[in-house]
Amino acid sequence: FSVFVLLVDGGPRWSLSTLFDLYTGLLVALGVVAVVFTQPARRLEKGDRPALSRAPSRGLSFVHVGPPKPPTGTADTKNVELARLSQSSGSGTDGATGGLIAKNTGPYDSLRESSLALQLRSRDFLLLTVFYSIFMIQMQFFVGSVEVQLERRGVDSNGAKLFNIINSVIGVPLVFTVGRALDRTGFAPTAVAVCALATLFHIGMAAAQEHATWVRYGLFVLFASSRFAFFSFLHALISAMFGFKNFGRLVGISSAVAATVALLQYAIIAVALSETDGFQIVHGVLAVPVMASVVYAIRLRKFDKANGN
Repeated sequence: FSVFVLLVDGGPRWSLSTLFDLYTGLLVALGVVAVVFTQPARRLEKGDRPALSRAPSRGLSFVHVGPPKPPTGTADTKNVELARLSQSSGSGTDGATGGLIAKNTGPYDSLRESSLALQLRSRDFLLLTVFYSIFMIQMQFFVGSVEVQLERRGVDSNGAKLFNIINSVIGVPLVFTVGRALDRTGFAPTAVAVCALATLFHIGMAAAQEHATWVRYGLFVLFASSRFAFFSFLHALISAMFGFKNFGRLVGISSAVAATVALLQYAIIAVALSETDGFQIVHGVLAVPVMASVVYAIRLRKFDKANGN
């Protein structure tokens, strides 16, 4: 926190270059911690799982939910055993033959069953927190400076009011769209779409000092869409990846880290105000880590595959 205060109070001695050097260093440090000091979910299977859930890391386990099992040796028993063998070998059964429901027992099942400490140490949580921090700082930067930016671009106070309306209203129908997209396509495609929307917004804001009215409104829609889609995606991902056992604490801890990183917005705004085209430069720079976040979004294909998407 003292670093952030120093940045804000430092005034003119802090330039855009030194500020973004610090920002880049912070993101790199978080990434190094995520890669070096954490462990992938698959590694949690080697002794961190509860004794009652010692299931194979690959394949399927079966839970009987139908009528009582027939006596051993009957024709129905043979059919059930055939269904079990067929499902294990991947020959194409529907997963519910003979009153059995198939469920995945991959590496993320062990992650969901782990303690809070192990979940916090997992590579998945650290990478998610870095992703969260990147998006938080760029969102808070624009929300905190939208009125000043519009004023510099020759837009009156009504423009800021319109932005607030768009930013509030567009989320209502969008959350349903995001939910449907998550169910139908999985987390990776949805995350790629969120990154694309945010990147287009920053590129649009960096491209020109003044925009036509319809372009400005379109950029507002891009920002609001990426913002609401991001939070819908994020909370769904945390619950799906880590389960509900520690859901509240994981959301709270990741939000606290991201909010701390987002304190840089005050320093960034202060520096942008000291430059003639400072806000355009900032939007251009912020577009880079947002665009780079696509790497994490694509990485989520592994999680989608483990969950059958």
